[in-house]
Parts: sequence; structure tokens; C-alpha cells
Amino acid sequence: VHIGCDEPTLGVHPLTKAAAAAEVYGVSAVFVRHVERTVGVARRLGCSTLMWHDAGVSMSDALLLKLLRTGVTLVVWEYRGVGLELDAGAFTFAERIVATAKGDSSERVPMVATSYKGGDACDAVVPDETARLTNQFAWRQWAETATARHGPTAPVEGIVLTGWSRFGHLMPL
Repeated sequence: VHIGCDEPTLGVHPLTKAAAAAEVYGVSAVFVRHVERTVGVARRLGCSTLMWHDAGVSMSDALLLKLLRTGVTLVVWEYRGVGLELDAGAFTFAERIVATAKGDSSERVPMVATSYKGGDACDAVVPDETARLTNQFAWRQWAETATARHGPTAPVEGIVLTGWSRFGHLMPL
């Protein structure tokens, strides 16, 4: 089950603000508790869960590990093609997930996301094939590098290949 959690707006509602004030890790802890409950429902229905990585980027390592222990699989996305280096934010965060989960009994490794169309520009009509392939090869290079660093265990659980029909939620198809 894809539970999203990308582009979250956290800590706006008064009840969330009050709950966050009572937590050591603030609104991020409230968010992790929400994910934990959502994953629990999915698990009782016999489903696994995926969520985009965005909300976890600013979390402390301790809270990130707590998020990973919920059983959710984080999908780390990056769609840029040209100029994408292995120190880009998404690659760094994917590495952080692997390092944080290493040795933990949950062994949660991320999935990664690339796209075969879309994600280039709001007015793009035809996919930029070079950018799409460059991005996919960059993820492959990251996975090979991470495998060399962390051993033979795969550093990714899988790949999500997205295909955008529009650039933003409010734009027409």
C-alpha cells in the first residue's frame, strides 16, 4: 500500500501542535506515530507499505530508526538526469537509511525511484530520454557503490519506476 507522505505539511493543526509540544522530537515524533498506526492497519490486512522519503530527511538518526522499525519501506526519489552526482541529497539520504538500519533486526533498506517519463519540466510534452537514462544509471551507480561499502546484501529493496502524466497535482493532464 502506498501511503504517500511526500510533501507533508506537518504541525499546522492545533491538536498536532499540542501533541508535538509533548514530544522530545516534536512534530516528527507525532508523524512517526501516525505512520506506525497506518502501517499497523495495513499489516493487519496482510499488506506491506511504501512511503516517499521526504518526511524523514530532517529526522534525527534515532527517530529515523524508529520510523524504519514501523515496517514501512521508504522510497527515495530523485529524477534529475544531468549533473547528478553521488553526493546529491537523495543518494546521501538513501545511504543514511542503509547505515541507520544496518545491524538492526528490521534491516529496512530503501527502495529507489526514477522515472521513465515526466519530472522534467511543467511544459514538457516528450520525455527527455537522455535525462531519464542518466538518472537510472546514476541510481545503478549508487547501488553498486553502496553494495561495495556495506557488503553483498543489496542496499535497495527494489526500484519504483514512475511515469508522470502531469507535472504537479493541480495541473491538467
